[in-house]
Order: sequence, then structure tokens, then C-alpha cells
Amino acid sequence: MTSIFWLNDYSDPAAAGVGGKAGSLIHLHKGGFPVPLGFAIGAAGYRDWVRYNGLDSRIDALLAAPDLHLPRVAREAAAELTPYVASAELP
Repeated sequence: MTSIFWLNDYSDPAAAGVGGKAGSLIHLHKGGFPVPLGFAIGAAGYRDWVRYNGLDSRIDALLAAPDLHLPRVAREAAAELTPYVASAELP
């Protein structure tokens, strides 16, 4: 199973397993709008990347932060994760 989905190869975003932004681009392309050639990484590819780099527990800890909806809290929580994401490798 591939983790890369070329936007012009799909007419149904759910079949591609992509998020909202890529799904909207697929719908626009299907509707005849001039969408540049592009691709998206599907949700399964993201999960594989997280697992491969052992980021599961760090992301869970970030998401458990109280008041994460507050911008300052979200920035501080994300700052703790940033070095791990920056040094992550592709599987």
C-alpha cells in the first residue's frame, strides 16, 4: 500500500485516505478547476512515520496538555516536540 497519493489520480478523497486540504484539491481537480500537479501523504503514511520515529508517546503527552486550545499553551507544548520532529527520519 502506498502512502503517496497523486491528487489527479483520485476522484474520491476518502479512497485516497487524505485530509481535508488534499480532499478539497481533489474535488477542485475533478470539477475541472486548474489545480497544479501535486501529491499528499495519506493518514496511514503519517502514522507509519510517527511509529517509526517513536513519537507516539510524545504526541500523546502534547495532546494531554491542559488548555491546549490556548495559543500560548499550544506553542509551548509544540516547542517541546519540535526537536524530535526536526530530527525524525522517513521510514
